[in-house]
Amino acid sequence: MVVVEVQRMAGCSFGFREASRAVLRSAKGMQPMAPKKRFTIPSALPQRSLEVRQTCVRDDFEIAYNMLKSDRSDSLVLALESLEQMTKPCACEAVDVAAKSVLSPDCLKQLVALLEIDGDDMESHWASSVRRKVLAVLANACAAVSSEDLADILSSGEHLTARSFLALLVTSLTDAAKRPHDAYHAVRCLQSLLICKEVETAILEMSLVDVIESAHDVGCSSHDALQQESHKLMAQLQKL
Repeated sequence: MVVVEVQRMAGCSFGFREASRAVLRSAKGMQPMAPKKRFTIPSALPQRSLEVRQTCVRDDFEIAYNMLKSDRSDSLVLALESLEQMTKPCACEAVDVAAKSVLSPDCLKQLVALLEIDGDDMESHWASSVRRKVLAVLANACAAVSSEDLADILSSGEHLTARSFLALLVTSLTDAAKRPHDAYHAVRCLQSLLICKEVETAILEMSLVDVIESAHDVGCSSHDALQQESHKLMAQLQKL
């Protein structure tokens, strides 16, 4: 007899409910539940112009950014979740507007500062969640803008090209076995940042091949997305 137990140690309770249902149904040999019906906006309704959508995105970013500067931990998490949604690939046609806002100097300073806070200064689960969300926001934003725009952003600021920030990304790769999601987003960040010669030089000096291969091995055993993205990163490095 096999007993399957599912526990939520951290994270969204609603997301846990959906995931646990799928796991338990599979354990019982039952078919997966049919996907929920999605309701679309009727075509008869007038469509907002791109300019209006961009304005809405800027307004949403300002709300999230103000929450990001809050001392309240719940406001901080909500801000990061909002930024992550706004910068997701294909989130909307104005995703590049959100991404460029996230990559502005003031916002980058706030985000990088969150990565640099010692774990002892925050509750461990909360700190881990914040770190992962920050990395996700940065990875999404870097991937959402064009290579030319990202190159301009990197050349005009030092937050993403600083050795201290790159070292944080490397640390996430080193700890891939403990925090594979962090490593996944760190790999995505490195992929985008390699368009900068300064980052390219720093990465080569750090000799990250073994670290990336180790993260790739972790991905092979437990995180498919990490496996794929680390493989792409290794291919990029081999071309340098």
